[in-house]
Amino acid sequence: MRVAVIGAGAAATGVLRGLSEWGPNNIATWLFDVGDTLAQPPDAMIQKGFEASTFKSIYAKLRVDKRFAFPPPKSHFGATLPKHQVGGKRSLWRSSNYGGLTTIWGGGMFPFTNRELDKWPIDATDLDPYYTRIAERVGVCGQHDALNGYFSRDYINRPPLRTSPVIQAFIDTINSTQHAGHGYEFVAGSSRLALETRQGLDNSCDYLGECMLGCPKQAIWSADRELDQYRRQGLIAEHIRGRVRRFVTKQAGAYVEVVHGDTLSSEGPFDRIFIAAGCIGSTEIVMRSLGIDNGPEMLDNAVMSFPVFY
Repeated sequence: MRVAVIGAGAAATGVLRGLSEWGPNNIATWLFDVGDTLAQPPDAMIQKGFEASTFKSIYAKLRVDKRFAFPPPKSHFGATLPKHQVGGKRSLWRSSNYGGLTTIWGGGMFPFTNRELDKWPIDATDLDPYYTRIAERVGVCGQHDALNGYFSRDYINRPPLRTSPVIQAFIDTINSTQHAGHGYEFVAGSSRLALETRQGLDNSCDYLGECMLGCPKQAIWSADRELDQYRRQGLIAEHIRGRVRRFVTKQAGAYVEVVHGDTLSSEGPFDRIFIAAGCIGSTEIVMRSLGIDNGPEMLDNAVMSFPVFY
């Protein structure tokens, strides 16, 4: 069976895991992604950690590229991702690199609650088995605390981050403050992150504190490492780099049209095509393939992570 997976981020890893568990041994997968690459940390940085000169050069590059900003932009060793323009503002991150947004994210793992799903045809109980499997795969650190008043389930299976006395005092102060009669409430606690906090592992968090620059220990879960695992296992037969424009169905099967610079190629036929190119990319591909001119409006969810204070 020939299968096409469009995208190389978190959604693609979910598709590949499903294919690996499906059963047939004759699955050959073609993985499609745009093919952009981000800078990788030098070997010396991985072995020795960040040094003063490394900090200086990365911050200098960010100041030139992004000027001064608070909070500082999340980077991958100085490389940042562009934002997609929505409603006149550049507000949505858009990735075109192997590993998707997970190469540059902060690891936040905040499940939807019924508050966010109020107008959806599903609720939190429908998502629960999928959240459980994701947590088993990537690992979620945190602790049961005041945030559980909002997140009834948090899917934590890793030790919490070590909290400094100052931050703990800050958390305790917020949680001890009464907001009765004001119609709102503030709560504070330990963030839920896809972060390896178990000690003694090669990629255990070493609390360097410069997570916004990039993690030389690769403690934050990233899709690229899982995709490499499927490649080594032989599930990924081909890796096609280029921007997927659309899929087309012919008598011989389904095909994927890919743009390579100024040329257009047609790859296939495939028995199945899975579109896992992120919310924006997947919507574009489906609309273009089906000839839909006016698509759905994108709405963000209500879950936000407050910036970390030093």
